[in-house]
Amino acid sequence: MSMALWIFLHGDKRFVGKYSTLMYHQVSSYNYGKIEGLELDLKESKRLQAMLQEDIINKSSIKKEQLEDYNKRKAEWYISAQQALKLKLADEII
Repeated sequence: MSMALWIFLHGDKRFVGKYSTLMYHQVSSYNYGKIEGLELDLKESKRLQAMLQEDIINKSSIKKEQLEDYNKRKAEWYISAQQALKLKLADEII
């Protein structure tokens, strides 16, 4: 669900079904290994997180503070079709 939101954001016209649910959460990964490799993975995760947040902010009415709130709480944000329309994530409910 979560990666689908990022892909969904790049549609020219974004439709959701009336029973659709989108989800946002902070970038996550499951890494193991030596410190150097872990640091590189963390750097990449932070880069991806910044890109994701920038895309969401630029392509919707969602504010940075909203995203950071979910990040701090380590929570998933489930977004209904009606919310997606209100937040300008979606253009139309079909």
